[in-house]
Parts: sequence; C-alpha cells; structure tokens
Amino acid sequence: MAILDVGGWQAEQPTEDIAISWDMQVHGWQAYFAPHIRFFMDVPETLPELVKQRRR
Repeated sequence: MAILDVGGWQAEQPTEDIAISWDMQVHGWQAYFAPHIRFFMDVPETLPELVKQRRR
C-alpha cells in the first residue's frame, strides 16, 4: 500500500495531502486523476470556526 510505503501521514505537515503525494512519487508510485470521485467537507461558517480549523 502506497501510504504505508512512504511512512504514513505526517500530522505535523500543514499540507499533508500534497506532501504524501510527493513522497509517493519519490518512492515510485503514480497518482491518477479520478473525476468520478466525490467528497464532502464541513466548511467553517464563522470566523472563530475558521480560526479553529486553521489551528489544527
């Protein structure tokens, strides 16, 4: 599995999604665009919620 091969997620990395993508490419894995995949996320509705999200 690619994620395990590169050492897993680095929680202290603020942009962990792109960081793990780069690590995977360095280790010889390939990423592909999958336009049919959908995801949902909670968007902060207030400034305090946004600040809390950004501090994680």
